[in-house]
Formats: sequence, structure tokens, C-alpha cells
Amino acid sequence: NDLTIQYLMDISATITAEKYDDLVYVLNDIAKHCSDKEQDADKAELESIHVEMAKFMENRVGEFINAKIVGINPNGLIVETIENIRGTVHLNNVLGDLYIYDSNSMTLKGRTNKKNLALGNYVCLKVLSVSVEYGLVEFQMESLIEKENEFNRCLTKTK
Repeated sequence: NDLTIQYLMDISATITAEKYDDLVYVLNDIAKHCSDKEQDADKAELESIHVEMAKFMENRVGEFINAKIVGINPNGLIVETIENIRGTVHLNNVLGDLYIYDSNSMTLKGRTNKKNLALGNYVCLKVLSVSVEYGLVEFQMESLIEKENEFNRCLTKTK
């Protein structure tokens, strides 16, 4: 990218009107190529971050941990721990009730207990499985943390 900009600055004074259209065509190709490569690099960086998160959690299967809900979809929850580890909680692994996804409010609504799981809620999780190869961390939601004193109770649970 930097070399392309430097080249354009060098030749900008000598570009004729006839060559302008050719240059625009070439620049569009160069811009697309640079954009594609940057997206590839971003994807590779994200994949490596997920692998490192999984490595960090690999020996913690069975442990209890607090996390914040940072995403909700029809399949379950996306959570982030205090250590900034991201993982998922499949809908089948949300304990305590049968939860239904509400697309209007982007929440999971408890069918019996009427509790809503929403973005920003804190939850107590159990580390279910880790795949370093795929960079995945899967949790089971034990409970919604509704009061500050419940925050520490989750951390004192044992495997």
C-alpha cells in the first residue's frame, strides 16, 4: 500500500489526460487487491486470537467462571469472561429453564421462570469443552448473576 502511494506521488506530475483512464483502471484493481489482502490478514489474526484463547482455557474444562453476555442469537449466547476469553453457550446448555430467542428484543426469554437473558447480563458458567484446533470454547450457563453477592458464589463452585 505504501509503495503504491509513493509510486503515484512520483508519477502524478507526469500523468497525461490520455493515460488517466488507464491509471484509474489499474488503481481499482490495486485497491481491490489491497482490500482483499487486508481482509485475509484480519481473518487470520482473529483465528489466531481464538486459538490462543482456546489454549488458555484448555486445562480449565470443568471450572466455573463468571462472564458477561456480549451476543445473543437463535443458537444461544456469546459470552466474554473477565480474562477477555470469548466463547459460546449453546441454547441446550442454558440451564434452569427452556429459553426461547426473541428477535425483537434480542433476548432469551425463560418459558417457566420468565427471566430474560440480555446483553450485558452477568452469568455463571462452567467450561464444557475446548478445541484448540478450531479455536472454540464452549460453556454451560449455570445461572444468571442477579446480585453482586452471587458473583463470588460462582467462583467458589468446584468441578
